[in-house]
This record gives sequence, structure tokens and C-alpha cells, in this order.
Amino acid sequence: MNEIAYIMWILLIVVAVLVLISAIDELFFDLTYIFQFLYRKWKYRRYKYQPLTYEKLVAVPEKKIAIMVACWHEDLVIGNMLKHNVPAINYKAYDIFVGTYPNDEPTVLAVQMAQKLFANVHCVVNPQPGPTTKANNLNVIYEYIRKYEKHHGFKYEIFVFHDSEDVIHPLSLKMYNYLIPRKDMVQIPIFPLEVHYSFATHWTYADEFAENHTRAMIVREFIHGLVPSAGVGTGFSRHAIFLLAKENDGLPFDTHTFTEDYSVSIRIHNLKLNSIFLTQTVDRVQTRKRFIWFGKVVPKTVKELVATRALFPVQYINAVRQRARWILGIAFQEWRNTGWSGSFATRYTLFHDRKALITHFINFFGYIVFGYWIIYLILGDKPPLSVFLNDTPLVFYLLVGCTILMVIRIIQRAISTYKIYGWLPAILSVPRTVYSNFINFHAILRAYWGFFFVEKTKSGWDKTKNVFPTAKELKTYKRKLGEFLVENQAITPEQLSKTLAIQANTTGKLGDLLLKENLVTPQQILDALAKQYNLEIVDAKSFKLLEPHELGAVAEINYRWLLENHLLPIAFFNGVITLVLEDPTNEAVKTEAMQRLMPYEVKFVLSS
Repeated sequence: MNEIAYIMWILLIVVAVLVLISAIDELFFDLTYIFQFLYRKWKYRRYKYQPLTYEKLVAVPEKKIAIMVACWHEDLVIGNMLKHNVPAINYKAYDIFVGTYPNDEPTVLAVQMAQKLFANVHCVVNPQPGPTTKANNLNVIYEYIRKYEKHHGFKYEIFVFHDSEDVIHPLSLKMYNYLIPRKDMVQIPIFPLEVHYSFATHWTYADEFAENHTRAMIVREFIHGLVPSAGVGTGFSRHAIFLLAKENDGLPFDTHTFTEDYSVSIRIHNLKLNSIFLTQTVDRVQTRKRFIWFGKVVPKTVKELVATRALFPVQYINAVRQRARWILGIAFQEWRNTGWSGSFATRYTLFHDRKALITHFINFFGYIVFGYWIIYLILGDKPPLSVFLNDTPLVFYLLVGCTILMVIRIIQRAISTYKIYGWLPAILSVPRTVYSNFINFHAILRAYWGFFFVEKTKSGWDKTKNVFPTAKELKTYKRKLGEFLVENQAITPEQLSKTLAIQANTTGKLGDLLLKENLVTPQQILDALAKQYNLEIVDAKSFKLLEPHELGAVAEINYRWLLENHLLPIAFFNGVITLVLEDPTNEAVKTEAMQRLMPYEVKFVLSS
């Protein structure tokens, strides 16, 4: 046996043993997931649990919710995020507090612009120039919220994490409101948005989040292990935030880690508070092609998980930076900060998270070793590989076991991807696994370098550049007029489905078709539009159209533009111009109106 072959043979054994250990860990999660699925099916039938319905959600009085969004150089994102989410969220008693920095004026201006449009958006400017850390930004938001509460004489009962690129599910706040304070932390799934299949880097996130948030997180909760916060889509009780602040000099978030979300979940777990991972589906009527990729467009009722959606990095280097930051915070810093405290289940889930420090290396070197032995077989080098295996038969069984478990792992990931994205993304997840392993290997190198050589000399927010999805990418997830009409019990799901089938073959608007069929009244359409776009309805008879001289310093040309675009000024008070909208769907017109009427604020309403 030549020297290189001997070294590669030893490496093959070492890699196979380590792969086997990691694969057994994953197999445990697979088997436990199957067991808990069957157990819960049996339990629900045995005790006849009733499913959570929309009626049950709305029956719970709304608690005050504070959504916290930390920003640094997000001027191209945060405005669109707020304009999409505020009208879409099916909840009234909430405010969004956006943390910014004095040396990031474009982001401050973008938030202030949204603040003029939405009364429940608040711009919080950090006293320090940025970037500090995300945890510091959140702490400043928290301090601002406490002052805001004192000034207005009420308290927020629920605090929610979100990022500037998030597409917030309309019912997520209803879910937190239903479960909190019985639960102290509620994490809902996070799924990357669907993009073109050529963006393989983004799809590696889709594969991994689909697997983690349809399998691993459920198992972690089932075995009473650590349920980590994903940093977005996480709701906390006021009690939990208060305890976190109490043990950290009055500020809830730890500034000594790059992953304050993961740190918070560990601290909540150690405080014996109740954390859950919520997987709740809702029925939606959507238009789909009859046979997946082809055929006539027809309405279908689909099950949709209440989850946060977002665009993730599409460039390789950005993915490496982001994943390196996650590894650095979760595996290195939290190991240093919290050690291995807790129950066996807690320590096991910590091991599951921290094994990445080794497995990302093993996966990469596994390809090198595998490639070497493929070339060895092709070249027919002596002695044959069969001689090695005959001399150590245990290695043969070790390799067979590893191969079987790796195939199971790939199949499980494909199944998870299928659950969320369908057949083609599931098939493509197989080759993407290799690409994902290369990204993770590069990320682990960066994380090691960052922890041992950079961390002590570098502070601040090492963040990736975010992008908010386009209208086309949001189309699938944006709630439609018909859904609000069903929600308001103006029509039935069956009536909506039939009308959508008619609409698929015409160019008519849904509201017009429903009115034509006498299924709704104009007032019901108006109520649904007001709810869909978070607009107030005013009585047209109570107002008159204002003349140019009654609008302060608004130029004549801008006044004429308003009338040409069917925006009717009906009130001007305390620097706020109230405009009646004809078409609330036209975001471009609303944005231009706000710009034309500066420095005045603009309030949009619908008229009865």
C-alpha cells in the first residue's frame, strides 16, 4: 500500500465514523418526529381536541403588541416592508417601533415617511452612531417603548421580533395574542420566498429552513429541549421580557453575542419559562393551474402555514457572511457564555446546534476522500480497494451504514422541501445539498477566524444587505379582497371559489363580479377594502372638497394632479391633509401624493 493510499484510507475511516455519529443524531430526529406525529394524531382523536379556528382567534380580546425592527442601512427596504405589512396585518392593537441611527439619514427618512402614512409606525433614533450591535439597537427600542408606555398610560403585553425584509403573516399577531401569556415565547416558522430556480444560493436556505421548521423544531419542543428563537416571527410575553431585563441591568438583550435571538431563547429556557414552536395552518382559496405546471387556472383551497416569509441572500459571499455570523454566535459565543447547563434534553439540543463546528468540515473533506477513491478505482491502482475492505470488514459495514443514513437524510430534506414548495424544488434540493455543504464549509472557516482572531478587536453589526420582495414575488402571499370578504362572513368559501372560477375566464374585477351576482353589497366591498388596506371609512356627506387656497402652501399644479388621479382633499388640520382614495391598491399614486404634499402629512381614507 502506497503512503498516500494509506493516509486516505485512515481519513476514510475517520470521516465515516464522524459522519455516522452525525447521521445517527439526525436519524433520532427523524424517528422522533414520526413518533410525535403519530402520538399527537392519537391524542387528538382520543381526547377529541377541536382545531384552532379563526373564530377562536378573533374571540380573544386584542392585547397591545409592540413589534421591534432593528435597522442599519435599510433605506431601500424598510419603507416597502412597512407599506406592505401594516395594511396586511389582521390586527388593530399594535405598534411598530423601528430602530435607526443618526448617521443613517436615508433609513431615518424612509421610516419617517412611513410614519406619516401609518399612525402606528414609530421611528426610534439610537443616541449612538451606527452600527452598534443588533442587541444594542433592540435595547434602545425597548427603552423607547417603556417611555412611550409611561407617556400614554398603557403597557404592551406582547413583544415581537421582526426584520426589515420580513413579510409578516396577516394572522401571526392573532396567534401570539391567542397563546400569550399562557406561553412566554412563541416561535412561528420562517420560510424563504419562492424565487427563480437559478438562484441556487437562496434555495439552499429554503431547503434548510423547510427541514428545520417542519421537523427539527417540532422535535426539540416535543423532547423538552431548547426551542431557539429565529430572530423574526418570535413573540414574547411581557413577563418574559421583564425577567430578561431584570437579570441584565434593565436591558433584555445581550450585547456580547452576534445572535441575540438565540441567546434570548437560552435564557428563557434556563428561567423555566414556557416556549413553543407553533405550526398552525389556515385555509386559503387561491387560483392555481389544474395540473401543477399546466392546464386551466382554477380556484383551489390550500393549507398555508402561518409563517414569516423573506428573501435570503442570493450571492454566495453574502450567504457565507450570514452563516458565519450564525455559527459564530450560536456555536462559539453561546458555548463560551452559557456552557452546557440544563437538562439532558437541553444539552442534547445544544450538541445538535454546536456539532456544526465539526460536521461542516467533515462534509467537505468527505467529498475529497470520496473523490480520491473514485479516481483510485478508475485508475486501477494497486492494491485494489477490495483488499482494504477484506482486511477490515467492519469498515465495509461502516461505509454501507453511512451511505444508507446519508440517503435517508437527503430524502428527508427533499420531503421537507416538498411540503412547503412542491415537487420540482424538492427534486432540485438533492444537488443543492452539495452546494450548501460548500457554503457551510467556507462559513465555518470564516467563523473560526472571526472567533479566534477578529472578535476581540471588532465590534458592530456585521450584517448582510437585505432586499424586500417585489409585488410579483408577494402576489402569492398577499391576502386578497375575497379572503377578507370570507373573513367578514360576507360570502362563503364556496361562493368565492365559484366567482374566482368565473374571473379566471374574464378580465373583470372580483368585487364587480360579486356585485353583479348580488352576493355582496357595495358597503361590504368597502368594509373589506378598508380592512385589507387598513384605511378609515368616512361619510362623504360630512365633508366638502377643499379648494387650493384651503390647503396651505400646496401648489396649484399639485392640487390639479390630485384631482386628475382621483385623490380628493377633504380635510386639512394640524398639518395633516386627508385624501379620499378611489383605488387603494395603487401604491405608486399614494407615494407620489405624499411626496407632492410635503412637508404636510397625508392621511388616506375611503369614502362611503
